[in-house]
Amino acid sequence: MGSPEKKSGGRLKYVFIVLVAVGMKILNSAVLVEPLKSVAVGNIVEPPELQNVTSGLTMVMKALGAKAEFLAWAKIRVKYKKEGSGFMSRVFGEALRANWYMLTQMKTLPRVAEGDVEVMQESGKEVVHHFITERSTGVSHSWHYYEAGPKDGEVVVFLHGMLQTTYCFYHQFDNLLKGGKKYRLINFDIKGFGHSSTYAGNYMWSSTADQFMNIIDQLGIEKLNLVCHDRGCLMGDYMVRRHNERFLRYIRAQQFLDFVELDRSPQGKSFSTTEGCYTIGRPTKIAFAFSFATYNQLPLPELVRSIQEHMLNPYGGCRYFASSPFEKDVSDREGPNGLLANINVPVLGLWGDRDLGQPRYYYDTTAWEKFPNFRLAFIPDTSHFTSIENPKVFSDLVESFLNVPIDELWKQKPTNWKEAYFPGGSFDPNVEPNNPEIPMGVMNIFPTFQGNYTEWNS
Repeated sequence: MGSPEKKSGGRLKYVFIVLVAVGMKILNSAVLVEPLKSVAVGNIVEPPELQNVTSGLTMVMKALGAKAEFLAWAKIRVKYKKEGSGFMSRVFGEALRANWYMLTQMKTLPRVAEGDVEVMQESGKEVVHHFITERSTGVSHSWHYYEAGPKDGEVVVFLHGMLQTTYCFYHQFDNLLKGGKKYRLINFDIKGFGHSSTYAGNYMWSSTADQFMNIIDQLGIEKLNLVCHDRGCLMGDYMVRRHNERFLRYIRAQQFLDFVELDRSPQGKSFSTTEGCYTIGRPTKIAFAFSFATYNQLPLPELVRSIQEHMLNPYGGCRYFASSPFEKDVSDREGPNGLLANINVPVLGLWGDRDLGQPRYYYDTTAWEKFPNFRLAFIPDTSHFTSIENPKVFSDLVESFLNVPIDELWKQKPTNWKEAYFPGGSFDPNVEPNNPEIPMGVMNIFPTFQGNYTEWNS
């Protein structure tokens, strides 16, 4: 029999876990209805007393974290190996921190309307919100975007990825507004996300790419630069492959090429089901996803704004996963007749070098061989959400690539790994890249979804 002290400590641990689970349940059912006074991220400030509370929660989770097997986060059973325990303690601490904030202060974002003006945080420049309708599939979809810069400027279009919205590229957009070169900047909510509509229709990425090119035509754009992240690059690959002559440069961040380990990306199978879709419709679970997928703790304003933006339209991503599995993404890209080998524009690949779901070896030794004209820059100590985790380095790399004349990019067409290095990333071009092994055990916080979804989604 155990000592009274041990029994008491065990009871306290489980009481704490129950309280956490109850808090998550309350938050999941809460209706967040009060609008923010401003949608600017700088207006979301964590008060000192909350900092103390959340630091304490992080410490408690670290104390509970070593080699544990427990039922806590919204009924998710978590098993992880010793090498992942410190990482998981941090993830739970950060997720609790965000959820404590949401329980006490977070409000929904107001919906924007046609012609609304927003002042960007750093540049102080104004952007104008617009909506445009696309009907090629027989279903009218409203696409939201905001725009700034001269109409006759060189066009830069931004397309975000999964769980994100236009806020994915907020900092990069703002940075280019501050720069000396005058671009026409357009930042879109992809159909099904943010302020865009999410009606039924064709959500295959190949079809969505064609729909988006119709929008580019409606806007009177002949040529453009494209900056995309994660699943937005699926649209990008199809568009650039089919319309090489219309794209000046292609900046492609955090999306695999023609190889993927499905155990590292369980969301593909999960989010294509009704049960799995529930997961991305709850702010508590999105807080966990962001905390898990970031190497460094996001500033609380960044994390909260990202969650608020996602909750404007949380279920659109499910339609894409149900329509286009990862296996199709790979098959469409691979081989001499695939998408990548036929993208004949200068491409810059940006990659967080600590992305657990898409490790560095997805890119580092073979990426330059996949495209006719490719450069690569790794962003140091950054994982999946590169543009908000390390916005300055990401912004500097985007701006640097846009500022290189097209003729120069073609003159410098790389023929080996060292020539494919783009300055500003974390690698020395004279040092061969390596492939650090990331323990698959860390990924076991997500089930593999080979039959039973109950534990994750109930």
